[in-house]
Amino acid sequence: MTPILHGYTLADLDRLAHLAAVTAHTGGLDTATCHGLAWSGIAEHLCAAQKPPLRQELVRVGQRAVHTELAACMRARGYQSGNTPAGPGASPRWAVYWRTPPDPDAADRRIDQLAAVQIGDLFTPAEEQAVEALAVHDNHQKAADALGIPYNTFSSRLSAARRRFRSAWFAPETPPTVRSQDRRRGSEPPRTHCPAGHLLIGDNLRIRFRRRGKQERVCRACDARRAQARRAAQNPADGSLPARGCPGSVPSRRSARSSRMRNRGLRAAVLARTLLPHRCRVSVSESLPYSPASADLRPSARAPRGRTSAVASSR
Repeated sequence: MTPILHGYTLADLDRLAHLAAVTAHTGGLDTATCHGLAWSGIAEHLCAAQKPPLRQELVRVGQRAVHTELAACMRARGYQSGNTPAGPGASPRWAVYWRTPPDPDAADRRIDQLAAVQIGDLFTPAEEQAVEALAVHDNHQKAADALGIPYNTFSSRLSAARRRFRSAWFAPETPPTVRSQDRRRGSEPPRTHCPAGHLLIGDNLRIRFRRRGKQERVCRACDARRAQARRAAQNPADGSLPARGCPGSVPSRRSARSSRMRNRGLRAAVLARTLLPHRCRVSVSESLPYSPASADLRPSARAPRGRTSAVASSR
Protein backbone atom coordinates (compact mmCIF):
# COMPACT_ATOMS: atom_id res chain seq x y z
CA MET A 1 0.00 0.00 0.00
CA THR A 2 1.06 3.57 -0.61
CA PRO A 3 2.36 5.41 2.47
CA ILE A 4 0.21 8.39 3.50
CA LEU A 5 2.61 10.21 5.87
CA HIS A 6 6.07 9.55 7.30
CA GLY A 7 6.10 6.09 5.66
CA TYR A 8 2.97 4.80 7.49
CA THR A 9 0.01 3.39 5.59
CA LEU A 10 -3.65 3.02 6.58
CA ALA A 11 -3.04 -0.63 7.43
CA ASP A 12 -0.27 0.43 9.79
CA LEU A 13 -2.63 2.90 11.51
CA ASP A 14 -5.25 0.17 11.98
CA ARG A 15 -2.74 -2.27 13.48
CA LEU A 16 -1.31 0.38 15.83
CA ALA A 17 -4.80 1.50 16.91
CA HIS A 18 -5.84 -2.09 17.60
CA LEU A 19 -2.71 -2.69 19.65
CA ALA A 20 -3.31 0.50 21.68
CA ALA A 21 -6.98 -0.38 22.31
CA VAL A 22 -6.14 -3.89 23.49
CA THR A 23 -3.30 -2.86 25.83
CA ALA A 24 -5.02 0.24 27.30
CA HIS A 25 -7.15 0.24 30.45
CA THR A 26 -10.63 0.56 29.01
CA GLY A 27 -12.62 0.71 32.25
CA GLY A 28 -15.74 -0.72 30.65
CA LEU A 29 -15.50 0.96 27.24
CA ASP A 30 -16.26 -1.33 24.32
CA THR A 31 -13.55 -2.37 21.84
CA ALA A 32 -14.95 -0.45 18.89
CA THR A 33 -14.99 2.80 20.88
CA CYS A 34 -11.44 2.28 22.14
CA HIS A 35 -10.22 1.46 18.61
CA GLY A 36 -11.78 4.63 17.21
CA LEU A 37 -10.29 6.79 19.98
CA ALA A 38 -6.82 5.30 19.51
CA TRP A 39 -6.98 5.64 15.71
CA SER A 40 -7.98 9.33 15.95
CA GLY A 41 -5.23 10.08 18.47
CA ILE A 42 -2.54 8.34 16.37
CA ALA A 43 -3.64 10.09 13.17
CA GLU A 44 -3.57 13.55 14.78
CA HIS A 45 -0.14 12.94 16.27
CA LEU A 46 1.17 11.64 12.97
CA CYS A 47 -0.03 14.75 11.12
CA ALA A 48 1.43 17.14 13.71
CA ALA A 49 4.83 15.39 13.94
CA GLN A 50 7.75 17.10 12.25
CA LYS A 51 9.86 13.90 12.14
CA PRO A 52 8.76 10.30 11.56
CA PRO A 53 7.62 8.99 15.00
CA LEU A 54 8.38 5.49 16.28
CA ARG A 55 5.75 2.79 16.47
CA GLN A 56 6.02 2.58 20.28
CA GLU A 57 5.36 6.33 20.47
CA LEU A 58 2.26 6.01 18.32
CA VAL A 59 0.96 3.16 20.48
CA ARG A 60 1.41 5.27 23.64
CA VAL A 61 -0.42 8.14 21.95
CA GLY A 62 -3.37 5.81 21.21
CA GLN A 63 -3.43 4.52 24.80
CA ARG A 64 -3.35 8.09 26.12
CA ALA A 65 -6.36 8.98 23.96
CA VAL A 66 -8.32 6.05 25.41
CA HIS A 67 -7.37 6.97 28.99
CA THR A 68 -8.38 10.63 28.47
CA GLU A 69 -11.83 9.65 27.25
CA LEU A 70 -12.23 7.16 30.11
CA ALA A 71 -11.34 9.86 32.68
CA ALA A 72 -13.90 12.24 31.15
CA CYS A 73 -16.62 9.58 31.32
CA MET A 74 -15.83 8.74 34.92
CA ARG A 75 -15.79 12.43 35.89
CA ALA A 76 -19.20 12.88 34.26
CA ARG A 77 -20.53 10.01 36.39
CA GLY A 78 -19.17 11.44 39.64
CA TYR A 79 -16.13 9.24 40.21
CA GLN A 80 -13.57 10.93 42.44
CA SER A 81 -10.09 11.23 41.01
CA GLY A 82 -7.75 8.78 42.76
CA ASN A 83 -10.63 7.12 44.61
CA THR A 84 -12.35 5.02 42.02
CA PRO A 85 -13.56 2.33 44.49
CA ALA A 86 -15.76 4.98 46.15
CA GLY A 87 -18.13 4.58 43.27
CA PRO A 88 -20.14 7.07 41.22
CA GLY A 89 -21.33 10.27 42.90
CA ALA A 90 -18.39 10.44 45.32
CA SER A 91 -16.95 13.62 43.81
CA PRO A 92 -17.97 16.70 45.87
CA ARG A 93 -18.35 18.95 42.86
CA TRP A 94 -20.43 16.36 41.05
CA ALA A 95 -22.74 16.13 44.05
CA VAL A 96 -23.09 19.92 44.25
CA TYR A 97 -23.87 20.18 40.55
CA TRP A 98 -26.38 17.35 40.28
CA ARG A 99 -27.95 17.30 43.74
CA THR A 100 -28.48 21.05 44.27
CA PRO A 101 -32.12 22.02 43.62
CA PRO A 102 -32.58 24.28 40.61
CA ASP A 103 -32.95 28.02 41.09
CA PRO A 104 -36.37 29.16 39.80
CA ASP A 105 -35.14 32.76 39.36
CA ALA A 106 -32.10 31.85 37.27
CA ALA A 107 -33.97 32.32 33.98
CA ASP A 108 -35.39 35.68 35.07
CA ARG A 109 -31.96 36.94 36.07
CA ARG A 110 -30.51 35.89 32.74
CA ILE A 111 -33.34 37.60 30.86
CA ASP A 112 -32.81 40.78 32.88
CA GLN A 113 -29.11 40.76 32.04
CA LEU A 114 -29.79 40.41 28.32
CA ALA A 115 -32.47 43.13 28.44
CA ALA A 116 -30.13 45.52 30.27
CA VAL A 117 -27.44 45.02 27.62
CA GLN A 118 -29.92 45.64 24.80
CA ILE A 119 -31.30 48.80 26.44
CA GLY A 120 -27.75 50.07 27.02
CA ASP A 121 -27.28 50.16 23.24
CA LEU A 122 -30.00 52.86 23.07
CA PHE A 123 -27.93 55.40 25.03
CA THR A 124 -26.32 58.32 23.28
CA PRO A 125 -22.50 58.53 23.50
CA ALA A 126 -22.71 61.28 26.14
CA GLU A 127 -25.19 59.30 28.25
CA GLU A 128 -23.10 56.15 27.93
CA GLN A 129 -20.00 58.01 29.11
CA ALA A 130 -21.88 59.39 32.14
CA VAL A 131 -23.15 55.94 33.15
CA GLU A 132 -19.71 54.34 32.75
CA ALA A 133 -18.02 57.12 34.74
CA LEU A 134 -20.49 56.71 37.61
CA ALA A 135 -19.99 52.94 37.58
CA VAL A 136 -16.21 53.38 37.82
CA HIS A 137 -15.99 56.18 40.40
CA ASP A 138 -19.25 55.54 42.34
CA ASN A 139 -19.48 59.28 43.05
CA HIS A 140 -21.24 62.00 41.09
CA GLN A 141 -18.64 64.70 41.61
CA LYS A 142 -15.68 62.43 40.88
CA ALA A 143 -17.38 61.12 37.75
CA ALA A 144 -18.04 64.68 36.52
CA ASP A 145 -14.42 65.63 37.19
CA ALA A 146 -13.19 62.55 35.34
CA LEU A 147 -15.22 63.53 32.27
CA GLY A 148 -14.15 67.17 32.53
CA ILE A 149 -17.71 68.54 32.58
CA PRO A 150 -19.66 70.58 35.17
CA TYR A 151 -21.62 68.78 37.84
CA ASN A 152 -25.01 69.99 36.54
CA THR A 153 -24.18 68.82 33.01
CA PHE A 154 -23.26 65.39 34.34
CA SER A 155 -26.51 65.19 36.35
CA SER A 156 -28.55 66.14 33.28
CA ARG A 157 -26.94 63.43 31.16
CA LEU A 158 -27.39 60.85 33.88
CA SER A 159 -31.05 61.79 34.35
CA ALA A 160 -31.65 61.49 30.60
CA ALA A 161 -30.04 58.05 30.60
CA ARG A 162 -32.22 56.94 33.50
CA ARG A 163 -35.40 58.16 31.82
CA ARG A 164 -34.46 56.38 28.59
CA PHE A 165 -33.66 53.18 30.46
CA ARG A 166 -36.91 53.21 32.49
CA SER A 167 -39.08 53.93 29.47
CA ALA A 168 -37.53 51.00 27.57
CA TRP A 169 -37.50 48.66 30.58
CA PHE A 170 -41.20 49.07 31.39
CA ALA A 171 -42.38 49.40 27.77
CA PRO A 172 -45.16 49.34 26.68
CA GLU A 173 -46.41 50.26 30.17
CA THR A 174 -45.86 53.59 31.89
CA PRO A 175 -42.84 53.59 34.24
CA PRO A 176 -43.80 53.94 37.92
CA THR A 177 -42.85 57.01 39.90
CA VAL A 178 -39.40 56.93 41.49
CA ARG A 179 -39.65 57.63 45.21
CA SER A 180 -36.07 56.82 46.19
CA GLN A 181 -32.98 58.99 45.88
CA ASP A 182 -29.47 58.11 44.85
CA ARG A 183 -27.28 58.48 47.92
CA ARG A 184 -24.24 59.11 45.77
CA ARG A 185 -25.88 62.34 44.70
CA GLY A 186 -24.94 64.22 47.87
CA SER A 187 -21.36 64.56 46.74
CA GLU A 188 -21.94 68.03 45.25
CA PRO A 189 -20.16 70.65 47.41
CA PRO A 190 -22.38 73.41 48.87
CA ARG A 191 -22.50 76.71 47.07
CA THR A 192 -20.28 79.45 48.44
CA HIS A 193 -21.63 82.31 46.26
CA CYS A 194 -25.04 83.18 44.84
CA PRO A 195 -25.55 83.86 41.11
CA ALA A 196 -25.08 87.59 41.80
CA GLY A 197 -21.66 86.93 43.36
CA HIS A 198 -22.58 87.54 47.02
CA LEU A 199 -20.75 85.42 49.59
CA LEU A 200 -23.12 82.94 51.28
CA ILE A 201 -21.81 83.16 54.82
CA GLY A 202 -22.86 84.60 58.17
CA ASP A 203 -25.81 87.01 58.18
CA ASN A 204 -26.11 86.89 54.40
CA LEU A 205 -27.02 83.17 54.43
CA ARG A 206 -30.48 81.78 55.04
CA ILE A 207 -31.44 78.10 54.87
CA ARG A 208 -34.77 77.45 53.16
CA PHE A 209 -36.42 74.08 53.73
CA ARG A 210 -38.25 72.69 50.74
CA ARG A 211 -40.38 69.61 50.21
CA ARG A 212 -39.08 66.17 51.27
CA GLY A 213 -36.57 67.74 53.63
CA LYS A 214 -34.45 69.37 50.94
CA GLN A 215 -32.44 72.43 51.96
CA GLU A 216 -31.58 75.44 49.84
CA ARG A 217 -28.99 78.14 50.54
CA VAL A 218 -30.58 81.55 49.93
CA CYS A 219 -28.84 84.92 49.70
CA ARG A 220 -30.43 87.54 51.97
CA ALA A 221 -29.06 90.44 49.90
CA CYS A 222 -30.76 89.12 46.76
CA ASP A 223 -34.01 88.59 48.69
CA ALA A 224 -33.91 92.18 49.96
CA ARG A 225 -33.28 93.48 46.44
CA ARG A 226 -36.23 91.52 45.04
CA ALA A 227 -38.51 92.79 47.84
CA GLN A 228 -37.43 96.36 47.14
CA ALA A 229 -38.20 95.89 43.45
CA ARG A 230 -41.70 94.60 44.29
CA ARG A 231 -42.39 97.60 46.54
CA ALA A 232 -41.15 99.97 43.86
CA ALA A 233 -43.51 98.35 41.33
CA GLN A 234 -46.48 98.81 43.70
CA ASN A 235 -45.56 102.38 44.72
CA PRO A 236 -44.80 104.82 41.86
CA ALA A 237 -41.94 107.28 42.03
CA ASP A 238 -44.24 110.22 43.00
CA GLY A 239 -45.35 108.38 46.13
CA SER A 240 -49.05 108.06 45.14
CA LEU A 241 -50.75 104.68 45.12
CA PRO A 242 -52.56 103.51 42.00
CA ALA A 243 -56.30 104.03 42.01
CA ARG A 244 -58.45 101.10 43.00
CA GLY A 245 -59.80 99.20 40.06
CA CYS A 246 -56.90 100.25 37.86
CA PRO A 247 -54.12 97.92 36.73
CA GLY A 248 -51.48 97.65 39.43
CA SER A 249 -53.82 98.57 42.30
CA VAL A 250 -53.80 96.52 45.49
CA PRO A 251 -57.27 95.42 46.70
CA SER A 252 -58.10 96.24 50.32
CA ARG A 253 -58.85 93.62 52.94
CA ARG A 254 -62.44 94.78 53.29
CA SER A 255 -63.24 94.39 49.59
CA ALA A 256 -61.59 90.96 49.50
CA ARG A 257 -63.58 89.84 52.56
CA SER A 258 -66.84 91.10 51.06
CA SER A 259 -66.14 89.24 47.85
CA ARG A 260 -65.48 85.99 49.76
CA MET A 261 -68.72 86.35 51.78
CA ARG A 262 -70.73 87.07 48.64
CA ASN A 263 -69.33 84.02 46.85
CA ARG A 264 -69.94 81.87 49.94
CA GLY A 265 -73.58 82.91 50.21
CA LEU A 266 -74.21 82.34 46.52
CA ARG A 267 -72.66 78.89 46.70
CA ALA A 268 -74.79 77.90 49.73
CA ALA A 269 -78.00 79.03 48.06
CA VAL A 270 -77.23 77.20 44.81
CA LEU A 271 -76.46 73.99 46.69
CA ALA A 272 -79.67 74.27 48.71
CA ARG A 273 -81.85 74.76 45.63
CA THR A 274 -80.07 71.95 43.79
CA LEU A 275 -80.21 69.33 46.51
CA LEU A 276 -83.54 70.21 48.11
CA PRO A 277 -85.64 71.99 45.47
CA HIS A 278 -89.01 70.97 46.99
CA ARG A 279 -88.08 72.05 50.53
CA CYS A 280 -86.25 75.29 49.77
CA ARG A 281 -88.28 78.56 49.65
CA VAL A 282 -85.35 80.95 49.28
CA SER A 283 -84.17 82.38 46.01
CA VAL A 284 -80.56 82.86 45.15
CA SER A 285 -80.80 86.62 45.25
CA GLU A 286 -82.32 86.60 48.77
CA SER A 287 -79.31 84.75 50.23
CA LEU A 288 -76.83 87.36 49.02
CA PRO A 289 -75.78 90.30 51.20
CA TYR A 290 -76.69 93.66 49.77
CA SER A 291 -74.15 95.09 47.41
CA PRO A 292 -74.34 97.09 44.18
CA ALA A 293 -73.28 94.00 42.25
CA SER A 294 -76.23 91.97 43.56
CA ALA A 295 -78.86 94.72 43.62
CA ASP A 296 -80.20 93.71 40.22
CA LEU A 297 -80.64 90.09 41.40
CA ARG A 298 -82.98 90.97 44.32
CA PRO A 299 -86.76 90.92 43.82
CA SER A 300 -88.65 94.19 44.09
CA ALA A 301 -90.98 92.80 46.72
CA ARG A 302 -89.49 91.84 50.06
CA ALA A 303 -89.99 88.23 51.08
CA PRO A 304 -92.18 87.44 54.09
CA ARG A 305 -90.55 87.62 57.49
CA GLY A 306 -88.91 84.42 58.61
CA ARG A 307 -88.10 83.33 55.09
CA THR A 308 -85.02 85.41 54.41
CA SER A 309 -82.62 82.96 55.99
CA ALA A 310 -80.12 81.12 53.77
CA VAL A 311 -81.07 77.87 55.50
CA ALA A 312 -83.90 76.00 53.85
CA SER A 313 -87.01 75.68 56.01
CA SER A 314 -89.33 72.76 56.02
CA ARG A 315 -92.98 72.99 55.13
